[in-house]
Amino acid sequence: MTRRYQRRQYFRPPGAAGGPYARPRMDDFELERGGGKRDRTARLMRVASLLSQHPDGMRPKDIAARLGMSVRNVYRDLRALEDEVELPTWS
Repeated sequence: MTRRYQRRQYFRPPGAAGGPYARPRMDDFELERGGGKRDRTARLMRVASLLSQHPDGMRPKDIAARLGMSVRNVYRDLRALEDEVELPTWS
């Protein structure tokens, strides 16, 4: 595990003072599916929107608990948000 992940940092969205992101709404299909598998784009959007709702940041364990996913997937999605979407997530 790299030093970056060993620190107890919080993940913060850009513009952490209350960012310009709107709260996402779940459509009927997503509500019907419950906690099952979601496609990758939807999962990345859920992580990004959760971070935008918590301007003080969150720990990966808390993100995983709120979204019903593993901590490892949280780290994977945070890296994807930074690398592919170019959305800074580390504070």
